[in-house]
Amino acid sequence: MQFIHVFTILVVPVLCVFANKSDTQNSNVTTIAQTEISQSVPININGKKYTFHGDPQVWNEARKICVSENGHLAIINSLNEAQTLSAQIYVHPKVFSAPNIDPSLRGTILIGFHDYFKQGEYVTLDGKGIEYSYAFWAQNQPNDNGGTNKCGAYVIGGGLRVVGCNVKGPFICEIEDSACRN
Repeated sequence: MQFIHVFTILVVPVLCVFANKSDTQNSNVTTIAQTEISQSVPININGKKYTFHGDPQVWNEARKICVSENGHLAIINSLNEAQTLSAQIYVHPKVFSAPNIDPSLRGTILIGFHDYFKQGEYVTLDGKGIEYSYAFWAQNQPNDNGGTNKCGAYVIGGGLRVVGCNVKGPFICEIEDSACRN
């Protein structure tokens, strides 16, 4: 286990546990059901490392926090990954009811895609078009609200959506493999 410094006062543990990729009931997944909303929680799924942040941030602040953890806002690459993340986050009841989450983002987490460069052209934080990642949209999405919704989010169990970049919501970071290489 290594520790990644987030800001200068918070240390977030990142567990480097690698599970069998064929294990759909992954027993090495860290659950977040018993944590406080302000805590960062490591989640490990099939050798990929994530940190769930229940303390709501606007999209760009969430992005910066993920970078400070040697990662990026999570990029969902498959239906299996989406379902597994949903199952882990869904058990955290405060994702849906915390008072400081923007009401429009209840049951939604901020993730790593946007259309900052060209309206309607969604790209992940690694520069790939969303169509090369996981492109299952939630009902009535994408809806850029006349160009004001530019930031990526995931409706727990429901698909991708775009949201205003200035609304606060919980988010999930995907931690780069190099965080576990020492």
